[in-house]
This record gives sequence, C-alpha cells and structure tokens, in this order.
Amino acid sequence: MILTKPVPFIKQYIEDLNNTLEQYQPGAGLTLTQKAWLVFCLSGILALGSHHRLSLLGMGI
Repeated sequence: MILTKPVPFIKQYIEDLNNTLEQYQPGAGLTLTQKAWLVFCLSGILALGSHHRLSLLGMGI
C-alpha cells in the first residue's frame, strides 16, 4: 500500500491530540515538524501492519 497523503482518521487523531495538549497547557501544542513525523509514523504502522497481515494470509497462516 502506497500512501501519498495522510489517511483522514490519522490527520484527525493528530489534530485532536494537538487540541488536547493546548487545552492542558496553552502554547504546548505540536509543531508542524512533530505533526508531520506523527503522520509519517502512524501511516507507516498502518501500511506495514496491513502488509504483514496480507503476508501471513499468503503463507497460509
């Protein structure tokens, strides 16, 4: 699976996380770099997790 743009629920999760951080401590939200890194990491987990399940199916496990 090739992801060219963030999956909507990942983007929403990160925005919710940022809003919660801002609620508890104003000015403590995520930077653009941190948001981009989280999108990258969570998308990678999603892509690799899906690939792993498909690999197991292909091996008959």
